[in-house]
Amino acid sequence: MAQPFDLTLYDLPQFRGLKAVGDAFGVRMRLTGGTASRLAMHLMHNSLSKQGLVELCPFSSDIDLEHDGDDALTPKIHEAIQALVPEAIWCRWSIAGNGERRRLEKRRALSAEIPLRNIVFDSWRAAPVDDRALQDMQALAVRCIARPGFADSAARREETDLEIFSLLLAIEAALDLAVISHRNVGVIGDEGFIERFLQSDDRAALARSWPLKRRLYYLTAALRARMPDQGALDAFFSGFQGFADVAPAFNERRALIVSAALADGKFRASPIIDLDFNADPRFVDTSREKVPDPFEIDPVFDTAGMTLPVPLAAGHAPSSGFGMNGARREFLHLIWRRTGPRSHVYTALCVDQAGRPYATTAVGGDLPNGAHWLRIDIGPVLERAPGQAIRVAFLQAHTIEESDPEWFNEPILGGGPDEALNVVQGQAPSDLEQTLAALAALEGPTELEAYRHRYYAAEEDEPVQPGVLLLGEG
Repeated sequence: MAQPFDLTLYDLPQFRGLKAVGDAFGVRMRLTGGTASRLAMHLMHNSLSKQGLVELCPFSSDIDLEHDGDDALTPKIHEAIQALVPEAIWCRWSIAGNGERRRLEKRRALSAEIPLRNIVFDSWRAAPVDDRALQDMQALAVRCIARPGFADSAARREETDLEIFSLLLAIEAALDLAVISHRNVGVIGDEGFIERFLQSDDRAALARSWPLKRRLYYLTAALRARMPDQGALDAFFSGFQGFADVAPAFNERRALIVSAALADGKFRASPIIDLDFNADPRFVDTSREKVPDPFEIDPVFDTAGMTLPVPLAAGHAPSSGFGMNGARREFLHLIWRRTGPRSHVYTALCVDQAGRPYATTAVGGDLPNGAHWLRIDIGPVLERAPGQAIRVAFLQAHTIEESDPEWFNEPILGGGPDEALNVVQGQAPSDLEQTLAALAALEGPTELEAYRHRYYAAEEDEPVQPGVLLLGEG
């Protein structure tokens, strides 16, 4: 194995602040999965200077992070990361401690191997990289290698994984590499993947197993988001008898939704929703009401459009987590085709059926295939109005007009999600390490009102002073 990247996880500018978390909890950390492989692709073919953390995990992607501490530390580590790592609060994190890490390693040992997805970044060393992964990045071809023991693995017997899913992951990695390298990329896989799927009990297992159905939904939605041609993807899926219907195609008027899976075999939201870009919303002015979190919309933003009502099913989602101050967090992801020359959405808010908006965390971005995506935390809605329908209002920066002065035409929020501004309240701690040490000792939901989430420029030592998207005064 070679060491082509002379970087530790803590050296990466996107994870600035993570070292303070690791030191405070006394753990070592490892970045794995799709975010790690995309980082490596950028280092090989591009530059990391303009890639923020949000841009490394677009749409429904999450950040896979492992630590060598006890699993009980994971919620507190997650909370500290959201407070201290720039843009972390806008991302979905999948964090595993020692026990969970061992379980994942046993599962990966029997799944089909994708060398490119085995790249990791360690906090304590410049991690070695499989020679095959380097060859794939250089040759622009992603390998997917079947393992004969998978059919007898616990994941297959328990119907939580299928061999064909590894091929879909390889295609997703190839699409990422194509975008980052600006070249065509191939997938090198055993033709037996498809044949074994069609001739085995896999299709029947998929029809009866909720864990398999939800995994397929998330995988096909990720491919939908990345594929330039929806028709080509439908043609590919047609060979799998029904895959094309799992995550419907999106367009200029319909958004594909990825939501949390509930314990009772449903998703929080339906997979598709119509959009209204001619909406002229009338919001309740909560700034004059005695409500917990009155706020106003910064006048720099225009409302670019809204979804039609999205019913949110009631129930527990095992993947839901907690954010700052122990508040409930659950993300809703939307993706649709870009419409118009100025369709970039910087943020969004949820509006209930009475027109009352909910202050929440949201971020969006563009993909090279002309799609636009949005990630919005619906935790505040679920806390106060479980089982209700909401509309998502898209907010974008002021539309540039010829009559505007030159200074007014400059992007107020910067060039994209990597320079977007936070909405978290609080003050910076005077002694960061002492505060983190106290946080590590706490049990249960913690109070992080002492923190302010600040954004740092990659080459600067001074924090960038944040502007306000939604003002909370609770």
